[in-house]
Amino acid sequence: MDILIQLYDEFASEYERTRVPRFRPFVKRLLQLYDTRPGSHVLDAGCGTGLAATMVAPRAGHGGKIFGVDASEKMLEIARHKAKGFGFDQCEFVAGDITKLDAADDSFDVVICSFALWGEPRAVFGEFFRVLKPHGALLLQNWEPERGGLVRKFNETLHAYSKKFSTERVSQTRAVLTKHRADWSELQTPQDYERVLREVGFSQAAAQWFENATHFKNLDECVEFHALGVGARAELAAMDDATRAQFVTAIRDALQPFANARGVEEIWRAIQVRARK
Repeated sequence: MDILIQLYDEFASEYERTRVPRFRPFVKRLLQLYDTRPGSHVLDAGCGTGLAATMVAPRAGHGGKIFGVDASEKMLEIARHKAKGFGFDQCEFVAGDITKLDAADDSFDVVICSFALWGEPRAVFGEFFRVLKPHGALLLQNWEPERGGLVRKFNETLHAYSKKFSTERVSQTRAVLTKHRADWSELQTPQDYERVLREVGFSQAAAQWFENATHFKNLDECVEFHALGVGARAELAAMDDATRAQFVTAIRDALQPFANARGVEEIWRAIQVRARK
């Protein structure tokens, strides 16, 4: 996990610039699943640069409290700067591990986890259950497990050029991501999330698919976005300059069929969940 923290620290500003705006429609939809009341205490678990925290803050109001927890200090710095700029003095961002939350039992009215699920699922969901107040709400979302189309083509092309580069950093990243995929392999559908959440104690759990069309103005913008995944970031950094240049040419050719005169459009799907303690 330490290697992922290093990677997120390294590209925090790029993540905020390229990724966060495209995640906004998903967070907006997720927050619509529950009426967060003024005065609520809200935990944004794995808050990143504070997208969900700053979007829910107006609902909780200045009488509420928003705690953002993330392992990347660079991400947290951006979140603090954003919240200050918006005048959200009800927001506080601290370093921490969502699998071992530094919070008392029954602390929060709402727990949000947006594209930040790591660790063993039952352990993570158990922590969310523990820190929620009785009848509190959990809002979470995760990307569909197997993405095809453009994403698959990007990953296949990246693997073809990166497979001969195996630095310690790359090996560590691959190991962490392989374990992560294994940990979450049983959660493939909305029904899987509902089942596991009920197993750890939630009285209600309702999950559904949500999809949104994401637009890139050109291929370069699309490639930049996908190159910012933690796995891709590590793999690209390990390549020598000549191989990296070859990959850039190859990936543009590989993704050209997905482009048109308006740019590149992808349909992204996520599983969104609302549960009650």
